[in-house]
Order: sequence, then structure tokens, then C-alpha cells
Amino acid sequence: RVGATHAQGRESPRRPRSRAQVAYLASRRTPASSLFPHIMPFPLDSALAGFAAGVVVGGAVAAAVLRATRGRRAVAYAEQLRLIAHPEGGFFLETYRAGSVPMASKGQTDPSGALVPAPDRTGGQRNCMTSIYYMLTKSSPVQYWANNRSDHVHYWHGGGHLVYHVVAPDGRLSRHVLGPECPQVVVQGGSFKCAELEEGSGEYVLLGEAVGPGFDFRDFAFVTAAELSALLPDLADFKRLSRFLKERPESSFDDYYNRPTMPSAASATAP
Repeated sequence: RVGATHAQGRESPRRPRSRAQVAYLASRRTPASSLFPHIMPFPLDSALAGFAAGVVVGGAVAAAVLRATRGRRAVAYAEQLRLIAHPEGGFFLETYRAGSVPMASKGQTDPSGALVPAPDRTGGQRNCMTSIYYMLTKSSPVQYWANNRSDHVHYWHGGGHLVYHVVAPDGRLSRHVLGPECPQVVVQGGSFKCAELEEGSGEYVLLGEAVGPGFDFRDFAFVTAAELSALLPDLADFKRLSRFLKERPESSFDDYYNRPTMPSAASATAP
């Protein structure tokens, strides 16, 4: 009896699978590399068992990715993932845009994709969700202050620690460390944030970012010194965090897609 077996602390015997069951289960397995050929240049099928629509869920998957990539140099790893320079600093690749081909719309809403109403935003609609790989390295260790109207969920995949500084819409300043001890950080839409690769924690940090409604550069803006001063009325906070301001922020971002900078080139020019 099941109840008696459990009460005695023994597991019930499991019937062996028939040959037909084994064959059926094998036919249902689809390698991740065939599902995502444009973003999976090396085999991570077992590590990506929890990969759903571009979003990695679960610390076990992140740990498996870390094991699969341990010992890789940051530049070589970023090149294998086909990351390019990101306007906020670091490197990225859009891996998912709902109903669309990733990267094709150059950070804008794809009207032919899966959409949700966004009546308070330019254009009135957004793709349901987007997701990216994002990496900071020793040669590009900072994500500059910026504001985005959509919610962001950050998933740690491997490497060192990423330290976030966030000013929430209600004005509260907070600090969050993304890493194996805390592999997920949520940032509310409308927040202001910057980040850095924690010194001494490694030569890179790799994460995923899910954005909903989907990322659109029209919902994004770099933070100016005047805005940061208003956000951080405490002078000590302003002095400590103003180094994350981008000196020459852009207002157009097509060149990042038209003439992408690879990590090897950025590393060669880094001080």
C-alpha cells in the first residue's frame, strides 16, 4: 500500500519503461540548438531544459550554464554568444521578441509580432515581451544610469556579481547584488538604474533580462546630471554614483545594430 510504504520511509518500486515508451520519449526531445540556432553556437541542451521563450527560469539552469562555461575567457565567450556593444555599456544580444525575429527591429516594437496595448506610450502598442543576454566585463564594467518604463527581470547566468543601484519611482534608493546567492533581481518599470561588475568577483558577469511590455528605445532615456542630482538629494550619494553617468549619451541607436562593435574590438581599445 502506498500509505504504508511512505510511512516506513521506503519508496514505491517504479515499473521499468517499455521500449515503446522509451522510443516515444526520445522522439519528443528537441535539442535547444535546433530551437534557437541563432543564439546557441555551442551545445547547452541539458543546461537549457528550463529555457522557455528566451527566458531562463531556475537557479539549476544558471548553475548548469556556469559549469558549461567555466574557464572561458570573457571575450571568447561573448563572441561565441555573438554579443555586440550595448548603448548602456557592456554587450548584449536580443534572444527573444514576442512573435518576431530577434534583433531585426533594432530595439523597436515590431508591429508584425505579438502585441499588447500600450495607450500611454508612443505608437500605442508594444511587443508582449523581449529578452536579451547581457554581459559586463573588466573592459566594459559599467551599465550607465538610465530609465525604462517597462518592468525588468534580471537572471544571473554565470561569472561574477553584478551590483545594481536603483532609484524606484517613489524615490527610494536601493542596492541589489545579482549572483549565485541571489540569482534574480526585479526592477519596476519607471525606475532609474545603473550597475557595475563587482570588483574582484571575476572578469565578466553574464545575465538575462526579460522586459515586459517588450523593450522599445522610445521607452528608454539616459539620465542627465541634473536629473540624477534631483533623484539623489543626498550629496554623498550623488558623488558616489555620478560616475555611472554617460558622458556623451546618444539619442539614436541604429549604429549599434548597423555597425556592431564586438567584444574583442572593445577589449583591444580598453585602457
